Amino acid sequence: MSYHRWLATGSAALAIGFAAVALGLAGAAQADPAKIAPADENGAFRAFGKFASSWMSDMEQRESQNRRQPTIQYSGNRAFATYTGYAPEWNVEIQATGDRTSPYVGLLHYEEQVYTCRDETTSKCEISRSTPVTEVFPYRDGSWKY
Repeated sequence: MSYHRWLATGSAALAIGFAAVALGLAGAAQADPAKIAPADENGAFRAFGKFASSWMSDMEQRESQNRRQPTIQYSGNRAFATYTGYAPEWNVEIQATGDRTSPYVGLLHYEEQVYTCRDETTSKCEISRSTPVTEVFPYRDGSWKY
């Protein structure tokens, strides 16, 4: 089960610049973010919630697969297993870009975790490394894109 929180942010020059660079839209036609209809923003926001939830559900399935097929490593006579998982907490942001073709970007924040297990089974494992991840998704043609 995953847990998430929402954060909607208004447009700012930095957010617009970041989104334009990230999406390769620096030369694209710009729209005034203040003129984007609130209904569009609310719809995009709700759609991103479903999109992010589905993405994180896929991550949970990937973790289960990784745990079933861990990487086995050896240190001297001992074997131990490692696998990649994902923290159950995640959050999202929506930022207006000012671009007509991609009026929003969605940011999904979560942590990737590497588990190290005491033996070849994955029954007694501890997090050995945690890395913050931010995925950036554009909103185009009424839907969120990978």
